[in-house]
Amino acid sequence: MNTAKMLTPGRCMLFHRWREVMDTGFTVYTECKDCKSRHIRQRDGGYQPINVDWLVGIATNDQLRSNTQVQRGA
Repeated sequence: MNTAKMLTPGRCMLFHRWREVMDTGFTVYTECKDCKSRHIRQRDGGYQPINVDWLVGIATNDQLRSNTQVQRGA
């Protein structure tokens, strides 16, 4: 299983209370209920690009669910 995590500066001291934001069937996106840190898990046996914008906090949960691209200034 592959994982990636982005911890916020004010992260929880001991334990996170992860809640599932979205499950694509291969990638599971979770966010801490308290500090908003984000975590991605991918199951073994395949490949699917992850939404890096969501992981680093640029995209919102709604944008993740709707698979909306984040528009950046030029």
